[in-house]
Order: sequence, then structure tokens, then C-alpha cells
Amino acid sequence: MFKYGKTNGIMAVALAVLAVIPLIEIAIFLPQMSDTVVIGFNAVAETARTGSRWHLALLPVICLALGIVSLVSALKRAGATGEPDHIAALTFKRYVKSGLIAAVIFNAANLYLIYMAMTGQGIPFAG
Repeated sequence: MFKYGKTNGIMAVALAVLAVIPLIEIAIFLPQMSDTVVIGFNAVAETARTGSRWHLALLPVICLALGIVSLVSALKRAGATGEPDHIAALTFKRYVKSGLIAAVIFNAANLYLIYMAMTGQGIPFAG
């Protein structure tokens, strides 16, 4: 991963870590949840949808898959172009940066879903 520069390597490691964090979070909190959890609210903050606690494991799995695909694509595209090293580094950076943005969004969404499931209420955004 550090083949394309120190910054790109650090970004790749950060992507790998951010892809795994939701799995760790769900492994910690899933055993503490009841079998049926709140997974959605309507506009007036009433429970709109409930489901099995195992529905919450889907988002961490998608985050991990997205992180792996982003890293593999970055390595594949950067090495396959036959371009100079600085162009390959830019290609690698573009793929990893996209994966990082998605991983941050998935991490925030996972925390919100765990909060909803544990407390039975959504986070109030407006008073």
C-alpha cells in the first residue's frame, strides 16, 4: 500500500480500519439488544418500523465489502495503467479517497442505528 507514497499508504490503512470498526461495534452491542429492535421512525418521531437485531449487521458487512473493493480497485487500477508513478499514485489516491468518504458515512450511519436500537428513539435534530 505504501508503494504509491506515504500519504496514500496512510489513507489506505485508515480505510482498512474504518471498514472494520462497524463490525467491532456491532459485535459489542448486538448481544445486548433485544430480539426485536426499532429500525425506523416517522416524521413525528413515532416507531415506524421494527425488525430483528440481525438487520443491524447488514450495514457493517456492506461497509467492510466496500472498503475491500475500494482497496482492491485502487491497487488494480493504479498498477494496470502502465503510466508513470505519479499518475499511478493519483489514481490510487482517487479510489482510496472515495472509499474513505463512504466509510466515514457508513460509520456514522452505523452509530446512529446502534443508538436507535439501544434506546428505542431517534436522535432529535430539531426542537
